[in-house]
Amino acid sequence: MKLKDIERFFSNKWIQIIVSGIIFFSLLIFIFLSQGYSATKDAKSLLEKENIHLENDKYYVVEPPYDSQNALIIYPGARVDASAYLPLAEKISETGLKIYIVKMPLKLAIFNTDAALEIIESKKEKNFYLAGHSLGGAMAASFAANNKDKLNGLILFAAYPGEDTNINNLPVLSITATNDQIINKEKFEKRKENLPENTRYISIEGGNHSQFGSYGFQNKDGKATISRKEQFEIIKEEIDKFIQ
Repeated sequence: MKLKDIERFFSNKWIQIIVSGIIFFSLLIFIFLSQGYSATKDAKSLLEKENIHLENDKYYVVEPPYDSQNALIIYPGARVDASAYLPLAEKISETGLKIYIVKMPLKLAIFNTDAALEIIESKKEKNFYLAGHSLGGAMAASFAANNKDKLNGLILFAAYPGEDTNINNLPVLSITATNDQIINKEKFEKRKENLPENTRYISIEGGNHSQFGSYGFQNKDGKATISRKEQFEIIKEEIDKFIQ
């Protein structure tokens, strides 16, 4: 195509409208995906601690108080900063688990479902558990379904597997909260069919969706009647039982 033909093509009024529309909506999508929920100041301040750091700009690492062969990889919820899970990770690390929180492209685990693989194959720990919050949980379940030989267990935070994701022969812990108004309760119940019969289900009384992380209050969520600290403590205790 000659330069003159190209100029003639783009001088067409309807072509200009279509191109402008594509650019506009692409911009809207980019803004929507790149923004979201930021970690609280308290969560970000944990990076000042010696046992917590960001590695290769790919994942946050929280070292446990003592040496262990067990590790937990966390996939964040949709449009939530990975650092928002540092306070929960610090609490869970009290069980001896070394925690890796993955930074997802555009804050969406759907764009890097296999992120756990790099960590599992490059780190020294022998036993790996995978957890995910909300959409991150669905993507963690997807990874687990195809890589159960690489995992010791799957932990779902206010999450359920996708319609075509079936998990067998892998221990699963499902933790939800009674005041969660974000999770689709009908789908949650339906997708229990996709999980092993011996899946352990825990419902945190008074907890909500937002308090699985530290990013403030999520729009349309229910109001929690317990503190974030209390919810974290229950999560830690249940995970401690699960990995024993």
